[in-house]
Amino acid sequence: MVKVIQPRKLYPRRIFFVATVIILYTIYTYTRDAPGPKNPTWMGHTMGTTYSIKIANSSLGQSALKQLQRDIDSYLVKINKQMSTYSPNSEISQFNKSTLTEPVTISEPFAEVIRFALDLSQQTDGAFDLTVDPLIDLWGFGVNQHKSPPEDEQISEVQKSVGYQHVALMGEIRLQKDIPALRLNLNAIAKGFAVDVVAQLIRSKGETNYLVEMGGELVASGQNFDQQLWKVGVDLPDRKNSTRAIKGVVYLNNAALATSGDYRNYRELADGKIYTHILDPRTGRPLEHRLASVSVLAETCMRADGLATALCVMGPSRGLMWIENDKHAEALFIVREKDGSYTEKMSSGFEKRTSYQE
Repeated sequence: MVKVIQPRKLYPRRIFFVATVIILYTIYTYTRDAPGPKNPTWMGHTMGTTYSIKIANSSLGQSALKQLQRDIDSYLVKINKQMSTYSPNSEISQFNKSTLTEPVTISEPFAEVIRFALDLSQQTDGAFDLTVDPLIDLWGFGVNQHKSPPEDEQISEVQKSVGYQHVALMGEIRLQKDIPALRLNLNAIAKGFAVDVVAQLIRSKGETNYLVEMGGELVASGQNFDQQLWKVGVDLPDRKNSTRAIKGVVYLNNAALATSGDYRNYRELADGKIYTHILDPRTGRPLEHRLASVSVLAETCMRADGLATALCVMGPSRGLMWIENDKHAEALFIVREKDGSYTEKMSSGFEKRTSYQE
C-alpha cells in the first residue's frame, strides 16, 4: 500500500509575520548604536583656552556620543568666529575695525551676549563694561605688549572711546556705536556663554549628570562618577606659586561657578609694580585693592563669569554689599592681606548653597 503525503498547508499571514520579524531584527542588529562608555570624558581647545567635559552614568551609545562631540566642537567654532577678538575675521573684530556709526546686522548668538553685557554694564554702573578693549591694549594685555605703563594723558585720551553708553542693540540683531573708535571685548563673558551652550547640548540628549568646564568657568549638573555631588576646587590666589594650590572645595549641583582674580594674568612693568589684567573701566587703570579673587555661583555660567569680573572691580566691601542684593547669585571673596595671608568673605548664601569647605 502506497501512502500519499499531502503537502503542508501554507499560512501566508504567518509567513509574512515571521519574515517581517526576521528582517526587522536583522536591521536592528546591524544599525543599532553600540553601547558607549558609562562615564565618557573628553577635552579640547577653544577660545584660547582648554575645555573639559565629563558625563556620568551616560545612556548614549558610541555613535550618539561621537555626534554630540562633533556638535559641541561645531558650536564652539561658531562662537569663536563670532566673539573672538584674536580672530581678525570674527564678527566682533569686524565691528571693532569699522569706524561707521550706522547699525550693522549681527548673528543672534552674538546679539544675545551683547544684550546681556549691556544689561550687566548698566546693573553694575560700569564696573563691568563691554567697551574696555582699548584700555586692554593700552596696558599691554592685548595683542600689543609693552614694558612701560601708559601716561595719564594716554589713559585720558583712550577713555574717550570707552563707555557702554556709546553702544546700543537696535531691535533684535542690529548693533550700533556712536564713537568710531569704540571697540568691544567680551572675553569676560564669552567663555561662560560657551559653557552654557555646551551644557544645553548635553541636556538635549537626555543627559542630566555632567560637568562642563572651560578655562576655569563651569556648569555642574546631577551627580559625578561616584554618584555624589560634583566637587570643584577654588584656587589659592598665590602669584608666587607656579603650581596650582587649592584654597577650598565647593560641592555643586545644577549650578554654574566662575572665578576671576589677579593671580594668573598680570605683568610687572618697568616701574617695578605688578599690574593685573583686570581693569576698572571707570578709571582706566588696573585694580589696586587687595581683593585677590572672586568666585561667583549663579544660575548660568555667563552671568557667573560676568559678575566675577564686575565684583573684582568693585572690591571686597562694595562687591559684598552688591551681591547681597542679588537674589540669584552668591560669591566668595578671597582677600590678600598685607602679611601675605588670605582671608575669606562670603555672601550670606554661598556656603549654604555650595557646602564650601576649606
